[in-house]
Amino acid sequence: MNCGVNKLILILFPIWVFSGKGFAAEDERAMEREHEMVRFEGFENCSAGSLPDDFFILEGNFAVCITDKGKCLQQDPFPVGEHGFMFGPRLSGWGRELAFSFLGRKKGRRHPAFVAALGGARGIKLRLNPVSRLGEIYFKEQRVHHFPLPLSFDGWMRARIQAKPRQESLKTLFRFKLWPAEAEEPVIWNASTTIDGDLPQGRCMLSGIPYSEEPILWDDLTVITWR
Repeated sequence: MNCGVNKLILILFPIWVFSGKGFAAEDERAMEREHEMVRFEGFENCSAGSLPDDFFILEGNFAVCITDKGKCLQQDPFPVGEHGFMFGPRLSGWGRELAFSFLGRKKGRRHPAFVAALGGARGIKLRLNPVSRLGEIYFKEQRVHHFPLPLSFDGWMRARIQAKPRQESLKTLFRFKLWPAEAEEPVIWNASTTIDGDLPQGRCMLSGIPYSEEPILWDDLTVITWR
């Protein structure tokens, strides 16, 4: 039996102010003034072995499981390849944020890679490669930016990605933040860049590549929009 959709409307939460490249003070003020949490999934209302009703599996095997942390979504490690899912509403126009927690265990020198996207699979995509300690940003399947990852991925991690379309200039502002889930969220963003092109309509996407042949866990998925 699938679980229902947890949807929270007009939930206000702290926005940490950092005017990174392209994110001007007016963007920060707009986010503080009016933003909406349009989807949250912590899997606590799901039964083990099920999936939330709005999850669309692209490839791979996913199911809610019970861990010491509580309920979360488990991605099976086999077959090895990039497997993922889409969830939440189809969004367009406004600024968007996806926040999520994830855990991928390494085996020897092998470590899973992680992918998050706004605007569907061909939107703005962030790829995290813990082995090379490299983060990459893709737009319509073309790499547009890369940056170093200073952190190790030894436990649960938390990430936030944000995109703000500049419709008058056909550009999109994008930034990313990563930190250990048990630690306090940092003020500084890891990377920020301006992308040539509009942020497409679409749903949020998460996927993992289990190179270590160990399960990948996902939790506390949050989708936010702002004017």
